[in-house]
Amino acid sequence: MQQSACTLKMVIKPKAIDDLKALLADINKDIDGNDIIPFRKMRDTHFARFVILEELSGEQGLNSPPYLIFSSNFDGSIETHLKQLVELAGEGLDQIYSYCEGYPEKSNRT
Repeated sequence: MQQSACTLKMVIKPKAIDDLKALLADINKDIDGNDIIPFRKMRDTHFARFVILEELSGEQGLNSPPYLIFSSNFDGSIETHLKQLVELAGEGLDQIYSYCEGYPEKSNRT
């Protein structure tokens, strides 16, 4: 079986980081049983995680916005993994990614 990895990086909306942190904290309280992202039901997933990279302001004007990173390691193809993720957690993904720039409004999601 082919083992694969996936990493997604999205910029978090400037005023949404606290709400996103609260949502991810709720998921973290019950990794196995939460209804937002049911990690246990993801048959071929070895691990998956969301990480927030805080906004950075560096010397010489080097700045970075806050990012939401999703990373997973799984058996099979990326297409199968993403399809399974959407089937099992589509509404939860919408909740999470609605805090990110460029994510479609509810009426435009497919």
